[in-house]
Amino acid sequence: MQVLIISGSLGKRSCTRILLTYINEVLQSKNVDTIFWDLSKRALPMAIPEFHTRQEKHPNENVRKFVNDVKSADAFILGSPLYHDSYSGVLKNALDTLPNEALLHKAVGLVSHSSNVRSCVAPCNQLRPVVRSLAGYAVHLQVGTTDADYIQVGDNLMLSNPKVKERIEMLIDEIISMTSSLKSMN
Repeated sequence: MQVLIISGSLGKRSCTRILLTYINEVLQSKNVDTIFWDLSKRALPMAIPEFHTRQEKHPNENVRKFVNDVKSADAFILGSPLYHDSYSGVLKNALDTLPNEALLHKAVGLVSHSSNVRSCVAPCNQLRPVVRSLAGYAVHLQVGTTDADYIQVGDNLMLSNPKVKERIEMLIDEIISMTSSLKSMN
């Protein structure tokens, strides 16, 4: 099984990226292959509608690589900070580069970060219809973090909340289970 993790944060000190890095480590500890696509390091140009159905002809190599990684993945984790009560524009643009049904019969986990617990679910809730429009299945569980879930260790932040870590384990188990079920149906 291969999971593509997409980080929709451009922040240098991004809690979303820290959260996704932790999820990546947990997935790997469960012998799941991962690809970590960090949009702050592997930028995609603005989506061009003319290439929506023929991404293999897109002039940008990063777009072609991104689309190939999406095609080869069995499941996904999408992560975004809260931007104006929704998910980030950079993540929206990345998803806009994909063809219809790019996530066909694939499980998708949603995670987010915000400054407070009430608003950290907004990016996940906004991503659910987008996942559906790409023919994917957003798993039931989602993970949201706030600043209080992290501690400073030297120059770095680290995810520290044991309840969040437990929820991540549950999210990953749900993704693995759903992916196995979906693969057996096809």
